[in-house]
Amino acid sequence: MEIIPGEIKTIVLNAVFATFISVLFLMLGNAIYKKAKFIRRLCIPAPVVGGLVFAVINLLLHSFAKVEIEFDETIYNFFALLFFTTLGYAINLNVLKKAGKLILIFFITTMILTIVQNFVAIGVSKATGISPLVGLMAGSPSLVGGHSNAAAFGSIAESWGHEGAVTFGMAASTYGLIAGVMFGNLVVETLIKRHKLATTAQDVEGLVDESDETNHRFSGNKLTAAMMRLVVTTGVGLVMYVAWDALVPSVTITPLIWGLVVGVIVKILADKRGKKLPTVEMQALGKTFLAMFVAQAVASMKLWQLADLALPLILILAVNTVLTFLFVIAITYRICGKSYDSACIASGQFGFGMGSVIVSVANLDEISKKYTTSKLAYFVVPIVGAMLSNISNALIVSAFMNFLH
Repeated sequence: MEIIPGEIKTIVLNAVFATFISVLFLMLGNAIYKKAKFIRRLCIPAPVVGGLVFAVINLLLHSFAKVEIEFDETIYNFFALLFFTTLGYAINLNVLKKAGKLILIFFITTMILTIVQNFVAIGVSKATGISPLVGLMAGSPSLVGGHSNAAAFGSIAESWGHEGAVTFGMAASTYGLIAGVMFGNLVVETLIKRHKLATTAQDVEGLVDESDETNHRFSGNKLTAAMMRLVVTTGVGLVMYVAWDALVPSVTITPLIWGLVVGVIVKILADKRGKKLPTVEMQALGKTFLAMFVAQAVASMKLWQLADLALPLILILAVNTVLTFLFVIAITYRICGKSYDSACIASGQFGFGMGSVIVSVANLDEISKKYTTSKLAYFVVPIVGAMLSNISNALIVSAFMNFLH
């Protein structure tokens, strides 16, 4: 622990203390999440809840005691690298082949939406006079990518000297979750009324992949093997990052991307050879890494920085909310089939396009209660929203950041 004197006294927590505080408030977030029904209804993750509690405490300390707490980001960065590597291992060629054409079409619309959101964020940020790299964090890094991407890419932007990027992105991510829940079902309602859709869903028997996760038995050996594979994959990614940076210094590709790419390559090769990897254990570890680094990232938010960024943030989010809504009902719905299933798919895209795939599934659950269950939407939306969009969004955001840097 280090104390830096000044007008605002800064207490810098070392890696161990930072991890301790993050876990403590993650546990608090879990407790609040279980008790507060409205938080569960808004699909706000427990790490975000716990991190926000600490961020508010830090804001009060900064405002009234002239003290602020900062975190050493060593372990935070390690968790972020490992999490992005698990995204690469999430790809499944066998599942993709089952509804390849529809998934490809839906994936392409998602990539287009991602790019449009970023152009909006950059355009509004330039119009309002803030750093385009900071403004970009209220585009697809926070909306399609969620808190994890906002934290990871915001940290990179701040390391390049763009202060407030993490806080800007985190605030946008939190808003996106709420907007995704509030307006997601409105997508389906609008499409049903406008096009007088019959609320009948396509029979997809035999299409839905029955994962072995339900009856999967975890073991210490498998978890250890999964952890070692993730660390080695991440390490290979870091070696590739260093090599790339030495050979092509003018084009920055973050270490996060390299671990993800290596994970994709290894998983594809394993699938083609019929080799079974401990992917269930990897995804379980990935959820742990995600919770840890999101909790610390949200806790690290300097809420007082939002005062000067409030207007640009509101404008970017307002434009992107309207644009995303219009995009899914005018483009995604039409391209994906002009049916009840495609209306549900459009609603799912709005959910993860504004917040996360958790919001998408929550919206589909509500739609199922009122109308009919669209098994096709339940199949397609998570594949694109939880797997493919994470990969494409990371690559697209990296390209935008490299251009703006």
